[in-house]
Order: sequence, then structure tokens, then C-alpha cells
Amino acid sequence: MNKRIFPVFALATLALAVPVISQVLPFEVFNLKQGIPQSQVTALAQDHDGYLWVGTWGGLARFNGSEFKSFFIQDGLRSSRIQELLAASNGTVWVAT
Repeated sequence: MNKRIFPVFALATLALAVPVISQVLPFEVFNLKQGIPQSQVTALAQDHDGYLWVGTWGGLARFNGSEFKSFFIQDGLRSSRIQELLAASNGTVWVAT
């Protein structure tokens, strides 16, 4: 009986060790200093040009991979409270406020 338990125990130990040696993905935290209109993100979309659109309750931002450009009511938004974003296949980004 003990000879059967050892292989099961060894496999279970190996299975538990795999997540420990998994790849750590790099990430970066962005906040108001980098140009996001508000720190609470309500919507995300990526358009066909690769821009990442970020909706917040403080406005809309477009990220090009290195910096943000923000859009507000004075730029043509009906409201600064972005609810949803949709990047259409034709290149249009729909913004629900």
C-alpha cells in the first residue's frame, strides 16, 4: 500500500510546485500623474489602430503605449461620466455617457 501512496504524493507535490515557478508578467500602474482623468476606470476598449481607450467618471483617455491624451466635455463629450466603450471594426469608438 505504501508503494502506491508515494507516486501519488510525489505527483501531488509536483502539481502544487508548478504555480510557484510560473511566469511573472510585468505590469505598470497608471494614475492621475500619467494623465488619466480619474483613477477609477469604468470602461476599456482597444481600437483597430492599437490605441487603448479608458473611460472614467472624470472623462475619456486614449493611451498610445507611452502617454495618455484626455478628452472632456469641452472636447465634445456630452458627459464626463463614461459608462461603456465599444471599438467597432470600422475604426469608430462608441462612447456611452
